[in-house]
Amino acid sequence: MKIDVIRIIEQFSRIIDEGVLYNLKIYGFNFENYKFTTNHQFKVGHFSVHLGEKLGLSKEELEDLFILGLFHDVGFVAAEIAPENKNVNALKNYEALVGHCIIGEQLVSHFPFNTNVSKVIAFHHEKYDGTGFFRISGENIPLFSRIMHVGNSIDLFYNLDNLEEKYDEICEFIKSESGLSLDPSLVLPALEVLIDHRKTNFSVRCEDIPIKHIEMDWNKLKILLESLMKIIDHKSPFTYKHSTTISSLADQFSELYNYNQIKKDKLRIAANIHDVGKLQVPLSILEKPTILTGAEMDLIMTHPTAGEEMFRQIDEFDEIAIWVGQHHEKLNGKGYPKGLAGDEILFESRVLAICDIYVALTEDRPYRPAFSKLEAIKVMKEMIQRGELDSMIFIDLLTILNQS
Repeated sequence: MKIDVIRIIEQFSRIIDEGVLYNLKIYGFNFENYKFTTNHQFKVGHFSVHLGEKLGLSKEELEDLFILGLFHDVGFVAAEIAPENKNVNALKNYEALVGHCIIGEQLVSHFPFNTNVSKVIAFHHEKYDGTGFFRISGENIPLFSRIMHVGNSIDLFYNLDNLEEKYDEICEFIKSESGLSLDPSLVLPALEVLIDHRKTNFSVRCEDIPIKHIEMDWNKLKILLESLMKIIDHKSPFTYKHSTTISSLADQFSELYNYNQIKKDKLRIAANIHDVGKLQVPLSILEKPTILTGAEMDLIMTHPTAGEEMFRQIDEFDEIAIWVGQHHEKLNGKGYPKGLAGDEILFESRVLAICDIYVALTEDRPYRPAFSKLEAIKVMKEMIQRGELDSMIFIDLLTILNQS
């Protein structure tokens, strides 16, 4: 069975973009000299694949280029500005954090690519004349890095949302950067893309995009989703094993309930990606050691819905979408985001909630040290007394913990 994953990859990329942009705004960066808005990676990915088509890349190469474009700034997930540096007032300084290139390279290294894409993310800010972060020049820079640098530059300085508004200026910019920041051999093909897409808004999927589907078999898809999980857990040192631990616990529930392999895989996928929406929440909120404000809590409470919407992009994942969307609901109706109660909450959602709560309680957090196993069990018993959790699934948790 083949599953088309293009929509879920695009949605994951958009979630990362929202988090990066929100983080920039929080720290008061000066956008005066930079024109990009949201969906930066999405736009660069789409522009890059059009440029790659002009160069005659194969379908497999175009798929890899597209995914790399959609994730080229994924390193910012774990490269947020520390509070002591928040007075830096130019995006150049933020982009100049070479760490996001290195971290991004590490995070995409687990993806199931078709071709060798080593160092593409690491060198995506390199300039053709060798004045980039790593001083790599010319054709020593991977071709995909050079391609992405074209779209990245246009979106940063002119915005790929509205090419026609500054079309002539953009064309002159591309020509003027030939041999400097841009590969001269890409200038003419890039200008052809601009001619073809003068009226295109690259924030929206282009009808003539060369890559309309990215199909993966079940095993390759599981590798991709495990890779996305690593991105989610990389967000914070407090949660760097959170999803992995929940996945392990979910596997044990699946064994206890004698689920078939497909259902086991689905519950594991839900456990892996349940917190994807937190990628759009700034680290300053996730790791705040004091009580959250109302606005901060409102933002936190959007994360299950973001995860549900991402999984809705694949028809075969409708069940997973519901489980992820409900994993913070409480049986007494006092959970979020919808305030569901009782039978409105699916059984697997309740299992995921039990796993999530137990693992969270036994992890260090900025506002408290980790609870012991017995302390966590006591807290969860109190939640059951308040009518929040499923008591029978909690008993099954105790069985699993005793076995291990």
